[in-house]
Amino acid sequence: MNLVDTKEKITELLESGADPEMPCFLLMGRDPSAPSVVRIWVTLTGATYRTSPTLSGMYSKCYQAYAISCEMETWQIEHGIKIPD
Repeated sequence: MNLVDTKEKITELLESGADPEMPCFLLMGRDPSAPSVVRIWVTLTGATYRTSPTLSGMYSKCYQAYAISCEMETWQIEHGIKIPD
């Protein structure tokens, strides 16, 4: 999944009736902690939903998030990192 896909998903979410005032947090690939933070989210989310068979669709989201964390690491190797402002 690339940033364009993610932006499209965010747009779809907002257009589907999600509250535009809902707090959110964006991690950029150049942030040195971003890959680790995403992987922590994957670990916590996977553990939470593992006990709930009705929410097994979260495994797909966790897999996608892990893939994004790998893309972030690759991007950092190729382009460098920047401490967030």
